[in-house]
Amino acid sequence: MPPQPALPFPGAKLVLKSGFEDGVVLNDSQNRFGQWRQELKGADQGYDWAGLPGSPADFQYLVSGNDARTSSDLKRFIETRIDTVTGRDGNSTKALYQAVRAEGSIGRTQNDFILFNMQNPERGYLRYWIKLQPNLLDLMTENGDWRVLLEWKELPSFTVPLDFQYRWVVLISRAKPSRESPVDGLVWKVEGDLVTPDQAAKGTQWTDDWTIFNRQAPVPLGEWFLFEVQWNLDPGSNSRLLVKANGQVIAETTNRTQSTWPRGKLYLFMNYMPIIAQSRGEAYQWVDDVELWSYTP
Repeated sequence: MPPQPALPFPGAKLVLKSGFEDGVVLNDSQNRFGQWRQELKGADQGYDWAGLPGSPADFQYLVSGNDARTSSDLKRFIETRIDTVTGRDGNSTKALYQAVRAEGSIGRTQNDFILFNMQNPERGYLRYWIKLQPNLLDLMTENGDWRVLLEWKELPSFTVPLDFQYRWVVLISRAKPSRESPVDGLVWKVEGDLVTPDQAAKGTQWTDDWTIFNRQAPVPLGEWFLFEVQWNLDPGSNSRLLVKANGQVIAETTNRTQSTWPRGKLYLFMNYMPIIAQSRGEAYQWVDDVELWSYTP
């Protein structure tokens, strides 16, 4: 029996449901804001990608127009497409394919779908099926190498070196055997990071506010698994973050999930690694059957 999703919270409203089937298309990539962007459009289950609770809502590639003059050039660095593949039930399905092939000149190349300026983000639930490449360990060879799957960033209310004053992130980390842990392979990691005005004034980056490792739950490679995240943004006791893979709890915490306000952006699905890991080969994944729930007062 496939894993059952967590129940959305009381007052939840389904704002997106899509399997990337007929009716959903990727627009041509465009060079905007000095970098390449790409939009998903259309609907296959009655929920249009253009109606998401965030503006803009698109793929951000962090590839400069100086590196890629045309969309054909862009494929040397990154590619997103809708593929016909074998689904989790063995039948043919359409799924979103995300690949990162090389680094550009403006920093780490990322393939991220982002809801900017997300509306009513205080409580939310996201689920989708994801299939990671089978040879991910060939890229993540060093202890501490990482691969980000999802991220929330609280937009800053003061000047900061980066683009957030608080964030929480779900990622996969490479672990080597040690006296403390016999794990050799990939483990789950969920963390919250804080930027204070004092840090910003000094030009430092952030403080690790809290970190959760899960060394028991498997990280499936080369097969579909259900990925779920449910959150309640709060700087105090009403905070909650729950992360599951194939129905198994990866992390559950009531540590704070914001600093001062819930205004921010949600990175729904990401393909993002450190430069050294990315240099070892192409990073890719497929995503299918996305649902996003939001709280509407």
